[in-house]
Amino acid sequence: MSGEFAGGQEELTGTSEQLRAYIDEWFAGLDEQSRQVMDSPVAFGRKLAERIDDRVVPAGFVMAAEVLVYDCIKGVDSFTGKPLPREFTGYSGIVYKVFRVQADLFAKGAFSDQFFDEVTAIRESFGRENTSSNL
Repeated sequence: MSGEFAGGQEELTGTSEQLRAYIDEWFAGLDEQSRQVMDSPVAFGRKLAERIDDRVVPAGFVMAAEVLVYDCIKGVDSFTGKPLPREFTGYSGIVYKVFRVQADLFAKGAFSDQFFDEVTAIRESFGRENTSSNL
């Protein structure tokens, strides 16, 4: 699915529909054991797809993923104020790093190469700036 956009700025946008479709296709291709291991990261990716709505740019994708990680850590959906399901909460910082990495890999598969390159550049700039979003 990567690189489906014709060119220009369209290469730097993605949709929730693309992300959801990629995740579902990818997950369906896993064996049963891998599905069990990937169940929580996939649930995170699907929740992220709900949050990005119709169109998203790389910075918005990273921001949405970071807000979702924050919500998972706190256990509360910042949009609704309601507790998040157990499948998202109560993990160690390492698991939330896995969620971030997997979200970026989903973006790589679902969106253009340019989109993923921008996501990667944004993530790298987080590391250089030593932001509080790094667990």
